[in-house]
Amino acid sequence: MVRIAYEMTDKEILESEKLRTYELVGRNVLLFQQMEGLLKSLLPAASLEGRDATGLTTKHQKKRANIEGQTLGRLVNDFIDELMVTEAESADKDRATPGVAISFRLVFKSEKEMKERQQRLIDLVADRNHLVHHFHSDLDHDNLESWRSARSSLKALRSRTQNEIEALRKLAQSRKTFSEALSHPVVRSELTRPR
Repeated sequence: MVRIAYEMTDKEILESEKLRTYELVGRNVLLFQQMEGLLKSLLPAASLEGRDATGLTTKHQKKRANIEGQTLGRLVNDFIDELMVTEAESADKDRATPGVAISFRLVFKSEKEMKERQQRLIDLVADRNHLVHHFHSDLDHDNLESWRSARSSLKALRSRTQNEIEALRKLAQSRKTFSEALSHPVVRSELTRPR
């Protein structure tokens, strides 16, 4: 048996590292698109108020149309403003309003816990913006260690983004269950009852 050993040249090693890094860039961009899609599905139904079910439907459609063209940063800010509250804030927001009001919130036990989650979201937006607008210009393109460091950072970013996507998926599933409950005939008749 004859074995032929081939050692990659420094240039080939660098090119291989670049390709592996670019693959991670693509994966991260796709993860941010998933995150954006989840936020776009959650925000239109976050809170709706109207005189009746028809008014709620109209407001939902308008919110959905307004959200469609928003950037990830804007979506995250809206998510923070509209869905994230502490238990105390949730009680204040639940006060009776005239007509029909439906809200779906992410309630935190403490202000500290909520602020930490908000900061993680804000940091992800900053990381996404850096990835899309500055990543390539920050690299030393001829330095292998620069590419390895970038790949390591991209792996960490992928992990953080996947964690947030999983949390948003759970919230979306809860919202789906909530919507199904609103579709129940008894609830539907209450929502359509003249006020």
